[in-house]
Amino acid sequence: MTKRRVTVVGTARISLPTDAVSVNVGVEVYEATPASALTGVAAGLGRMTGVLRAGGVADQAIMTTEVVVRPHWDHGLPPEPYTRLWGSGGLIVWLTIEQAQGGVLHDLLDSPEARLHSLVLGALDRGQAYERVLGQAFTDAHAKAARLAELSGARLGAVQEVTENAAAARAGHYAMAASSEPAPLPGGARIEGGRHELTTSVTVTWLLEDA
Repeated sequence: MTKRRVTVVGTARISLPTDAVSVNVGVEVYEATPASALTGVAAGLGRMTGVLRAGGVADQAIMTTEVVVRPHWDHGLPPEPYTRLWGSGGLIVWLTIEQAQGGVLHDLLDSPEARLHSLVLGALDRGQAYERVLGQAFTDAHAKAARLAELSGARLGAVQEVTENAAAARAGHYAMAASSEPAPLPGGARIEGGRHELTTSVTVTWLLEDA
């Protein structure tokens, strides 16, 4: 006899405080030789990491993403051997909102070779938040399954299968009417807080037993 089962999808969404800024920065230099270009990139990145550490940014919040040295041609001129080298280096840095509001970002970019590639808001408490949203998704699935079992004149038995829907486990940054106060940045720019959300879903199968 085939055992009766019920399969449901539980979903959950939680809001997180927007309390971090991911900053993609770098340096660009032009020099006559590969060695001098590499030296210039290293010096620029060294200055940046020095600014970050002096501003209280932890080592684990700083990651080098690239160091590149290659020929540079002046486009539009007749074909000829390159006359100088282009050097580039990049960092990804996680700053707290407080650090971004302070002078760290301004000091980081306060040199001719510095470049700001992107600035993206995020949330620091992703790990614990994921545990919470996963538990809420399972609770949602159990409530739905229990109601379906009741409507079927049965009760829930043992869990047979649980699958997290990886495609649905995602984070997003959204605007909302009650957004947090914007964080001022040096130079007059502002970081608008908005809302950071983490969502996920799980598919759970239970046995149905006689009530």
